[in-house]
Amino acid sequence: MDYQSRREYKVLYSLVTILGILNIILALIWTCSYLGGFGWQDDPLHQFNYHIVFAASGLVLYGKGLLIYRTLHYKTKSTLKLYHTITMLIVFVLSVLSLKCVFDSHNYRIRPIPNLYSLHSWIGLGTVILFATQIFLGFIFFLYPRSNASYKRLYLRYHQFFGVIIFILAVISCHSGIMEKVKAAVGKDYQTLPPAALVPNFLGVAITIFAILVLYLVLTPQFKRIPLPEEDKISFEMRNNA
Repeated sequence: MDYQSRREYKVLYSLVTILGILNIILALIWTCSYLGGFGWQDDPLHQFNYHIVFAASGLVLYGKGLLIYRTLHYKTKSTLKLYHTITMLIVFVLSVLSLKCVFDSHNYRIRPIPNLYSLHSWIGLGTVILFATQIFLGFIFFLYPRSNASYKRLYLRYHQFFGVIIFILAVISCHSGIMEKVKAAVGKDYQTLPPAALVPNFLGVAITIFAILVLYLVLTPQFKRIPLPEEDKISFEMRNNA
């Protein structure tokens, strides 16, 4: 990456970071100020609010995780692989917790609410299942010591492709979830845009801009990490010995 590209990347990555923090802050303002705060299984209505915060936080961390190889390009590939794995595992834990909260919120009501009836729930659960599959296959191909090098190179393109697809699905899930929740919470007053509707609307806009910037940084070729000299040497030797 040349100097101009690196400078552009740093500016845009700073915006990604600011927007990521803003997403979490807006999610907290919405849940704390307009949805009644948080509870657990003895207060299932407000246990649901954890779902919103965990989902928003997971989306932000996932976006940052996609960019680790480009952001920390000067570190060794093995170190970046470790950072990427840890980040994605944290995101997966947040995803599972967010699902638990929404299922508990439905099941522990005095009058339980049916699960998995909405488009949002279908997309959200499908995204988490696809993400779990991505993590499992990533471990098999990239972390398992005896994984074949040629298989790694073959699978890498699919891993990268579905990594972006999962991110896009997560954004769609967040958007549909925001709309579903704000309409349920505000009702007909949504048309007058009270603060309880403005905050989630701004959250949706912030998520959109965040996603656009992340995808631009991920998909722009000149931001791609250049292997370190010692990594090129190792790769060359592995190809010759194969």
